[in-house]
Amino acid sequence: MCGIAGYIGKAHLSSERISAGLDSMLFRGPDHRDHVNLEAGGRFCSLLHGRLSIIDLDERSNQPFVIGDYSLVFNGEIYNYVELRQRLVADGVPLRTESDTEVLLYYYQKYGERCVDHFEGMWALAIFNQRDGSLFLSR
Repeated sequence: MCGIAGYIGKAHLSSERISAGLDSMLFRGPDHRDHVNLEAGGRFCSLLHGRLSIIDLDERSNQPFVIGDYSLVFNGEIYNYVELRQRLVADGVPLRTESDTEVLLYYYQKYGERCVDHFEGMWALAIFNQRDGSLFLSR
C-alpha cells in the first residue's frame, strides 16, 4: 500500500520535516517518493507520497499527481477505473497514463466532491486546488 501524508497551514514545512515524513513512509511505498509544496490565498499545503507500484508501473503515474491547478495524493484502488477511463476517453479527455490515479483526478475536476459517487473501491486521498486554496479529503 502507498503512503500518503500532508499538511495545510499558515507556514511552509521545512525540508527536514518533509524528508522525515517521506522517510517514515518508506516501508509503505518503496518504489517512488516525492512531495509537492503549494500555496494559495496565504495557505501553504504540502502533499507527500510514497508509492508501491501496482497499476501502471510507469513513472508517469508517480504522485503527487498534478493536472492544472489540482494536485493529488492517493492510496487505494478504484476497481471500476477501466470503465470510468473509457467514459473519459469517449468525452475526448487526453489521458496520459493507464492509472486509476489520473482517472480519479479527472473525475474530481468534472464532478467535484461528488466524484466519489462514481467510484467503486477503497481509497484515501487528498486533492489541493491551487486556484482557490481548497483541500478535499476522502476516505
